[in-house]
Amino acid sequence: AFEEAVLQLLLNILSQCGVAFPTSCPASSEEASSTPNLSMPRDDLALEVQEAWDDVRFSLRSHLLGKLQMMTEPSQTEGELSKIFYLQQLLFLYPETKVFSWYQHLQIKAVLSVLRNCQSCIPGGEKGFDRLSLGFQRASPALCSMLREEIHVLNGVAEPYNILAFLNHVYLNTVAQELGVLMDKEIETALKDNTTHSMKGGKLSSK
Repeated sequence: AFEEAVLQLLLNILSQCGVAFPTSCPASSEEASSTPNLSMPRDDLALEVQEAWDDVRFSLRSHLLGKLQMMTEPSQTEGELSKIFYLQQLLFLYPETKVFSWYQHLQIKAVLSVLRNCQSCIPGGEKGFDRLSLGFQRASPALCSMLREEIHVLNGVAEPYNILAFLNHVYLNTVAQELGVLMDKEIETALKDNTTHSMKGGKLSSK
């Protein structure tokens, strides 16, 4: 692909020529305007170079995030090494905080997809909290597999303290929040059912 050829070219320039590419995000227009402009032609050239680099990075970022998103689909066969490779390339282009924020967003969506798909596949005979419990039981093997893979992937690109924070936010917090939302819905449904039964019982007793 074109994007992969560009990435390889940039990496070759880095390794063979020792040219370092900036990974920081560009300053905002307000910050730029507040900076004294001592050399207009030179500043204009630097700005043009920065804008060109940002355009290249944005295109490559979209390509790499698209690859990572595809890997969250069940039919995807690419493994941990491919994920590590794509993340390393993103880290070549952008700061670590940005990269892990984007990756975190993708993985949260993947976790929610597993949880919601398992809930929707429960047989119609199951209701209430039994249905909810069964859905989470069905999701557990897939989530454990994802978590195991995630640890291996993050070990290749992140420090241990960042790994723990990432796993806690993406997996534990997401599961807890989704469970809370589903439990609230079940409680609301149960209260409505109880109210309906009480009203019906009251009407029958009045007759």
